[in-house]
Amino acid sequence: MYIKRIEVIKSLSDLTRQVWSFWFNDSDATLYLDIYTLESRSTKKCKWKIDAGYSRLRGDSWFLNSLHSEEVPWSAEIEKEALDTFIKTISIKKEFKRS
Repeated sequence: MYIKRIEVIKSLSDLTRQVWSFWFNDSDATLYLDIYTLESRSTKKCKWKIDAGYSRLRGDSWFLNSLHSEEVPWSAEIEKEALDTFIKTISIKKEFKRS
């Protein structure tokens, strides 16, 4: 089963944001945190760059300033937003059409 990545993005300012990326495990019907990044840019026209981050699979060497899972900001609000975003991706159809 393929589900697109679920992302929760919180702006701390116009130049700083936090991004939580989740993946869905269909064997236990759970959304898991996959990647968290703290990102910044020097101006509004510049692209985002990663200042620090956590990766479930890639471990400590993936980010220059790696975080451990305990250091990732977490709240019930983030959980709710991730779940609400996931639920919006679900659709119901009567029949399956093969392409």
